[in-house]
Amino acid sequence: MKFILIMVLAASLLSFGGCESDIVPMHENEIENESNMIPLPWEAPETEEQQPEESLFAFEFEGYDQLMNRVYATVGNRELRFDIFFPTEQVFERTPLVVGFHGGGWMAGHRAELTSELAPIIAELRANGYAFATVEYRFATPPSVVFPAPFDDAMAFMDYIIENAALYNVDTGNIGVIGYSAGAHLAMLIAYATDFDIRYCISFAGPTKMYGDDPANYPPATMHMVVNLFGGVYDNLQDLYRSGSPFFYLEYPQGDGQEHRDVPLLLVHDRTDPVVPFSQAEIMHEKLTSLGTHSELLELRGVGHDINFNLNRTNMADREENIDAILNFIYKFHKNH
Repeated sequence: MKFILIMVLAASLLSFGGCESDIVPMHENEIENESNMIPLPWEAPETEEQQPEESLFAFEFEGYDQLMNRVYATVGNRELRFDIFFPTEQVFERTPLVVGFHGGGWMAGHRAELTSELAPIIAELRANGYAFATVEYRFATPPSVVFPAPFDDAMAFMDYIIENAALYNVDTGNIGVIGYSAGAHLAMLIAYATDFDIRYCISFAGPTKMYGDDPANYPPATMHMVVNLFGGVYDNLQDLYRSGSPFFYLEYPQGDGQEHRDVPLLLVHDRTDPVVPFSQAEIMHEKLTSLGTHSELLELRGVGHDINFNLNRTNMADREENIDAILNFIYKFHKNH
């Protein structure tokens, strides 16, 4: 695994031996058989396109190919799946990829919800040559599944997509991660607690620091979800809470040279958010800025915690300007090889 762990965490994790068995990644040679052959995005598919198992939140895109319900790893008897939406315009020889993680308090939600919430952003990205993937991960169900299980799944997907980059025509030098709420927490951990080559990270209302005095500042309902994620209260699991906080890897960087990872971050948050305090975005932004890492804080208005850019489902003020700011942030960090 590429998780950069402090030594004291090892002792904490040993006490959580009840987690599900190790993740088994799907490798390219396991995919390219007759029953699982994936039609490449630059070819006309020969078979009927798969639809999501749960169609409640499915969003229909016009234009190009999309592959639904692909398996990227297996944990015990559980298959973990993702959807990927390919460019509607082939702008690049190899496709830059945005990887998205949905919200739901680490205990609910579906990847197709993120597809719907970010629909106009995804459509613009695809029209500009980008692919977008939305990823399933295990929910916290103590005592058997607790942190770092959802994060392990997020890392397993990154391993999978990098290993199978040629299959999906993905440019591994141009991968960004984004997420909403709990998914933003996972995206920021990918950016700052691993050694994956991440070009940028975008957090939509994500929690950043869960240790020190900060747990006392969370609303009780949110803290309930945090306790569920870690499988216990902060006072009993302080090391685990630190290891699960993206801010921790800026304050106490791990690894060779003890330097933090210099990944640009865009924090998108509403000051009136009743679920994840706006201060969580402020402290992350201030810390990154003090370290010399590019950080931007985009303050939304009129949404609280319900960030949704879908035209028919949002009361967001300055919606088009916010969409442009997010897209420009992504395009800004495209790497020309």
